[in-house]
Amino acid sequence: MGILVSGNVHFAGRVDDGNGIRDLLYSIDNGENFHQVNIKNNTKERYATFDITVNTREFKDGPAVIWFKATDNAGSTGIYSFLYFIDNTKPDVKIISPAPDREVNGKFSVAGFAKDTIGITKLTYTYGSETGEIELIPGNPYWCLNFDATNSKEKAQKFSIKAIDRADNVVEVA
Repeated sequence: MGILVSGNVHFAGRVDDGNGIRDLLYSIDNGENFHQVNIKNNTKERYATFDITVNTREFKDGPAVIWFKATDNAGSTGIYSFLYFIDNTKPDVKIISPAPDREVNGKFSVAGFAKDTIGITKLTYTYGSETGEIELIPGNPYWCLNFDATNSKEKAQKFSIKAIDRADNVVEVA
């Protein structure tokens, strides 16, 4: 209950009833419309298993509820709701300095910011063949890295920064 999700989300579970399960429905629009779920009945143990996939990109970020409605073989109905939080917004990442058209050489710094409403869990960089992780400081979205290209024989090196948020949304800026 209360899980943070992004993209296609897989819901799987089990429905139990002493009379066995006749059918299972789900709703992603607050119970206005219910959709049939394919279930696998275990008649000996009197339960059914299910799995469905919901594309959360069709909804706004924020809290959402999926409703399940099961009917047993005697005609009784039970309802269950499951709360989850949608976050399909990628982190906001920008390289502030140096400007994209500015040439640098020798010793130089690259600075920028990485922020996300829900929070960033990992921030990494790649500079040529060098890679590393940037320490995340709570409340501070800014970062700065120092490089030394004085001994480099390369005329140009690609720099990129990659951020991953708590819902596993990824953005990479080069």
